[in-house]
Amino acid sequence: MEIINQNMIAYCGMNCALCIRNQTPWKKDLSRPSCLGCREQNKSCAFIKKKCKNITKYKKGELIFCYECDIFPCDALSKLDLMYTKRYDFSMVANQKEIKEAGLEKFIENQQEKYTCQVCGSLICIHEKRCLKCVLKIL
Repeated sequence: MEIINQNMIAYCGMNCALCIRNQTPWKKDLSRPSCLGCREQNKSCAFIKKKCKNITKYKKGELIFCYECDIFPCDALSKLDLMYTKRYDFSMVANQKEIKEAGLEKFIENQQEKYTCQVCGSLICIHEKRCLKCVLKIL
């Protein structure tokens, strides 16, 4: 079974382990995912970093998740959340609330249960709504 690392839970509440960019390998190195998550990429959130009013607090380590911000959910996160909820049935705001209420470990445990492929034990891609490892075996 593929395990979700807590560093793959982004500041915005995205589970980067479920993202297609994480599950799709580099063209030059097929063993390496194309994205390691924003925590591993020096706190550079691909979607919100230019719009976050408190990005300096993240960079200083004063905020670990958006729910800790006094303007949560901000306009940038709300727009991103709306798009992900409509397209992928995945809510970063709901994830943030679960992390705040249940804790990061319980959140990861719930994500693990919800997004693990019953066939091969790999993680399901939220963007494709299926296990890419099983799909690639079929093709």
